[in-house]
Amino acid sequence: MVNSALIRKLWNWFDNNFLLLATAFLIIFIPLYPKIPLGEIIPGYIVRVRLEDFFILFVFAWWSLQVLRKKVHWRTPLTLFIGAYLVTGLLSNVLGVVLTQTIPAEVLHFGKSMLHWMRHIQYFSLFFIAYSAVKTRRDALVLFGAMGITLLAVVFYGYGQKFWYWPVYSTMNREFSKGVRLYLGPFARVQSTFAGHYDLGAYLAFILPIALSFFFVLGKKYAEAERWLRGRWRVILYVLTGIAWFAGLWLLVMSGARSSFGGFAIGIGFVVLFFALQRKSWWFFFSRGFVVYLVSGIMLLAVGDLSSRFIQLVDREKYPQVHEAYDTFTKFKEDPSSVIAMDLEFLKKKEPSGPPAGAKSTDELEKELNEQGMTVSDTQPTTERPQDVYDDVPEKEYELDDPAATLAGELVQKGDKLVKERVYSECSINNSLSLCIRLETLWPQAMQGFYNNPVVGSGYATLTKTTVEQFTEAESTDNNYLRTLGENGALGFFFYYGALGLVLWYAYRAFRQSADPLHSAVAIGLFSGLIALMINGTYIDVFVASKVAYTLWLVVGVSLALLVKDGVVAQQFAFERRAKKIATSELSALLQKVEETAESRHGGEKGYLSTKKRRQKSTRKKKSVQRKK
Repeated sequence: MVNSALIRKLWNWFDNNFLLLATAFLIIFIPLYPKIPLGEIIPGYIVRVRLEDFFILFVFAWWSLQVLRKKVHWRTPLTLFIGAYLVTGLLSNVLGVVLTQTIPAEVLHFGKSMLHWMRHIQYFSLFFIAYSAVKTRRDALVLFGAMGITLLAVVFYGYGQKFWYWPVYSTMNREFSKGVRLYLGPFARVQSTFAGHYDLGAYLAFILPIALSFFFVLGKKYAEAERWLRGRWRVILYVLTGIAWFAGLWLLVMSGARSSFGGFAIGIGFVVLFFALQRKSWWFFFSRGFVVYLVSGIMLLAVGDLSSRFIQLVDREKYPQVHEAYDTFTKFKEDPSSVIAMDLEFLKKKEPSGPPAGAKSTDELEKELNEQGMTVSDTQPTTERPQDVYDDVPEKEYELDDPAATLAGELVQKGDKLVKERVYSECSINNSLSLCIRLETLWPQAMQGFYNNPVVGSGYATLTKTTVEQFTEAESTDNNYLRTLGENGALGFFFYYGALGLVLWYAYRAFRQSADPLHSAVAIGLFSGLIALMINGTYIDVFVASKVAYTLWLVVGVSLALLVKDGVVAQQFAFERRAKKIATSELSALLQKVEETAESRHGGEKGYLSTKKRRQKSTRKKKSVQRKK
């Protein structure tokens, strides 16, 4: 017969620790499990149901049950803002149907908008789960350790993709999102276990400043704060954290995400600055900052092609010397002997002998356009490719005997096909295609969604449509702030980014109020990582990229729980701490009352001693024994 006491003991342990174990599992599983779909939610839509959706649903159901049992609290420093945002998002969808009519009154369209609203509930649920899972400092350390293990695993899989043809599962287009197994070509950007290289870059931009913050803390005498973490363990974790940061930096460069690297560069600057302010040492700021940025710069130039994407931002005609220097460096990287053997005269600046052959000056071009009855603004589109377009992909292709080709306009025969060449705008030719898609299409559409209803926006999944009735396969604005404005208006913008602003404020307050090494690592890392992610959000929709959003709210939940429950910030939400303090106070008062009652009853008897007097007698006896020895 099974011992009922043992079963009860095991159940109590499981009941008390399940959220911690589940949070650690989700921290590891969500970034590492590839985006392999289980099935469609809406026919023809890129968003699909995946395995992590069921895990999150199950854990959130358990958390809800614990709330009903009053084992955990739903009240947190962010509950008000999160709840207000979700109400605003629901209102955006409803008014999108009945007021602005940006969402057709059909199950398909309204269901798609509601799907995006429910996805936000899913993202926020992880914050509450992680917040409730942390009850002690040790719990927080366990979960941050899980994040470190996950970072190393993400890097290792990225290395396998780059050099060993490990599988790639992408959602960069609808066909890929079906779970097609791919592998990286020689010039493809690494995306590891994420849905695309942009998502990977955003994840690393957020996590790497946190890793650097822990690296700096572990470099000190961390054992003074944590007795169980002494000697070799501190050294081992110090080395592993440094390796994780350096390897993560390599993977960030291999992802080729410019905006992510830019956010990362600013994020690590905040890490160095905060630690320098804490130590009141400008030498720390300049010495550590020099090393960190030197390593990052060398990695940027020596690995991958991310540096070539940054050099595209520099106008070759205005700054030819910059491009010449970069071209020379590239040649040296590919073949050092070829550069060393070059004639030194080639490196000297030469005066131009005359205009390039066949080139026209701006005056000559403007004169020709005027003779044709055109102004400069009337310049016709061109089939010349932008600098960030490497393949000449036609707009449409037709068979030679296809009757539709006669109505398709001007076509060019290429092989056994008639093709309509793709036409690019002047903006994309002068700058880049990715930038001009944002400037000319995506961002204006988002602002139009805001103008439709400045208070609550046009509703989810309404910004990329050219007509109200159009069903789009995917949603993207490539600027999370404009997307929020367009979909949820000024009210949704205020509540969503107000929640993130509160996270920044609490992290900063913890940095100012606590000198505890663990608090410093968490506060500085969280602040710097979130700044990096918010910078990334100006160019990519990072806060609705599922794996990035999941990771963000898990980290925020763990970090805020530690800072709040240790009484560093928002002490009004430290319910367990307050309950323990009240219980201790009540017990102390009860013991004092018992002693007073006992003393009043036995005041005349020499045999009675109060707790305080017994303690004093014991101390005197110990001192007497020590003197005799």
